[in-house]
Amino acid sequence: MDKVNVLLIGNSGVGKSTLINAVLENKVAKTSIGERGTVKMDVYESDSVPFRLIDSKGMEYSFFENFKLKSELKKWTKTSLGNEDYEKCISMIWYCVDGTSKRLMKENLKILNSITKFFKSVPVIIVITKSYSQPERKENIEMISNALSKYEKSINLKDIIPVVAEAYTIREDTVIEPDGIVDLIENTSEMIPDLEKGTSDAITNYKNVLLNRQIDAYISACVASAVTVGAVPIPFADTPVLILIQTSMMVGIGKMYKIDGSLKDVAKILASEIGVSSLAKSSISLLKPFIPATVVLNAIVAGLYTYFIGHGAKMISKKIKDGELSIDDIDSIRNIFESFVEGNNSKAMGYLKTIENISNIQPSQVKDIVFKAIGNTK
Repeated sequence: MDKVNVLLIGNSGVGKSTLINAVLENKVAKTSIGERGTVKMDVYESDSVPFRLIDSKGMEYSFFENFKLKSELKKWTKTSLGNEDYEKCISMIWYCVDGTSKRLMKENLKILNSITKFFKSVPVIIVITKSYSQPERKENIEMISNALSKYEKSINLKDIIPVVAEAYTIREDTVIEPDGIVDLIENTSEMIPDLEKGTSDAITNYKNVLLNRQIDAYISACVASAVTVGAVPIPFADTPVLILIQTSMMVGIGKMYKIDGSLKDVAKILASEIGVSSLAKSSISLLKPFIPATVVLNAIVAGLYTYFIGHGAKMISKKIKDGELSIDDIDSIRNIFESFVEGNNSKAMGYLKTIENISNIQPSQVKDIVFKAIGNTK
């Protein structure tokens, strides 16, 4: 990463352009990013500082415009993180506040809070522009500190810096000199090593979030298939298709984690031992008084155990990927699986027994019931 990116946000007219020129000493190379139909982001950089400045569209009083800005920033951030595009990833935010307004819009703080959620712990510096009056600087810092106190857990505030970006003439004999720019540059530059690591961590975290979502969606699809197979009116233990679904699911999850070696042999053992194990059979016996319809009962248990096996495989695969567990340690894998399945099975069974009129559940309702029971295990 040659330079980190600092995103400037703030109301229109707050003085972001003047601030950019002051920081970059008017030696600006400007480019634009953003596809047609999206909010255009102007990128400024100069050899004089070790970071780029990205100017977002100014916040407006219009709810629609602010909503559009947040949506576009979210989309842009997901794309840059997902593509590991370091030139577009945000490493810090400068939130610009007009020092002459003597107020901080509550709605703007909500927007700032929502934007920082996209970047997860990104450092924020509040830049008080147009800080011409020394007494008002103290008042503004106190006002901002108080206003941000309710967001201290979600906004990673690093500093509040009053600045005068360019000389300002109050009257003929009084000119306010530029101030605070050096402090702003130094504070940002000192954080660069941490910012680079933060950007790298953000990319890794985002990739993990996407992987989790993909695996969860895959497991849910397998659960739905298992429910359909489980509803076939044949003995539960004689359902090879169900074992095939569960085995293939475990192998697929291992592939998604890109672990060395295949989970195929492990999956066969676990699917046959747990998917149609005595525990599964005992679940059927436990629920039989409540759900007399065999087809419905088998379908529910088939779906639940496929879910348990899927998320057990997810947990095992991550441990293997992280080096916490060997793919050849079948006994440890079996023990972890059995413990996971037993714990979640108990919660699901408890929930199912509380459902009113559960004895009247129709086959068309089984998938909804299964996923509600799954939700009760989390």
